[in-house]
Amino acid sequence: MLMRVFEARPKPGCAEALAEKLTSTSIDVVRGQPGNLGHLHGRKADGETFVFISCWTDLSAVKARFGDDWASSYLPPGYAELIEACSVEHLDVDGELAMPA
Repeated sequence: MLMRVFEARPKPGCAEALAEKLTSTSIDVVRGQPGNLGHLHGRKADGETFVFISCWTDLSAVKARFGDDWASSYLPPGYAELIEACSVEHLDVDGELAMPA
């Protein structure tokens, strides 16, 4: 499994607008895509950095969704004006995505 971790620090005064986009637009970017196993989002402990994590079957699924720029942050329309800095990284994950019983 591959975990795609997008991190973004909002511009001053834009935190709530970015949080709203992560709960709507970002979900639409991955939901229903071939190879997508799920997603989650939230804020880091610093309270100022947002994360959006999507899990994929493998790197080929990520490349199919994000194209040649798969290793770069994908910013849907309306994001750039809200974000001061962002990054994306990809992690190979051992095991399965599971919820406690």
